[in-house]
Amino acid sequence: MNLQPTSATAHADTVQRAVGVALRRNPRLRDSRITVTVADEGLVTLTGSVPTQALRREVETICWTVAGVHSLHDEMHVGR
Repeated sequence: MNLQPTSATAHADTVQRAVGVALRRNPRLRDSRITVTVADEGLVTLTGSVPTQALRREVETICWTVAGVHSLHDEMHVGR
C-alpha cells in the first residue's frame, strides 16, 4: 500500500502552507478569520471574514504573490 501523497496533493499542501505563512506575516490580519483551501492545479479558495474591503483586497494580493497560486476564489465576508 502506498501512503505517500500524490504529487498534486503534495503541491496543494505546499501552496496552502505558503499562503498561510504569507498571510500570518501581515499584522493587520491578526484579528481576521481566514481559511485557505488549495485544490489541485493551484486553485485557492478563501473563506472566513475580514473587517474591511481594503483588507479583503490585501488578502487577495498576498495570495497572488505565492508561487503555485494559479486561480483564486474569494468567498470571504466583510465585517464582523
